[in-house]
Amino acid sequence: MVAWVQPIIDRTQSDVVSKTTKGFINNSDLNRINEDISYLKSVLWDQGYYSTVDAKTNWIMSDFPTKLLMDKCIQNINNLINCFTVISTTPTLPLDFENMTYDKLNALEQNLLDIYTLQNNMQQTYNYCGDCIMGG
Repeated sequence: MVAWVQPIIDRTQSDVVSKTTKGFINNSDLNRINEDISYLKSVLWDQGYYSTVDAKTNWIMSDFPTKLLMDKCIQNINNLINCFTVISTTPTLPLDFENMTYDKLNALEQNLLDIYTLQNNMQQTYNYCGDCIMGG
């Protein structure tokens, strides 16, 4: 299983104007996003939340991100949301990668972070055999 990688959710217009690493999307961003999708699919699957996810986690600098591959990333996140949930403050997921902006990319990664947080919180509430405390 791939490891969870902290999403980037704090891109700004200044990052775009200054051409910082947060100001554009590259293969490391695509790998992080898709590895997080794969991680969530695996963890949720183990908890009985089944989804169809096919994430490309081996992007290299020379790969060309086609519209089909990029939109598949969003569809994968939608599949995770549909099998699990998000919270009321989770931003709307972009419909596709066309005209992607820094705030839409922040929203995309915030969706992943919210699913991760919810499943992590849920996992922490599990009571295992012999661990239940009853009474006062």
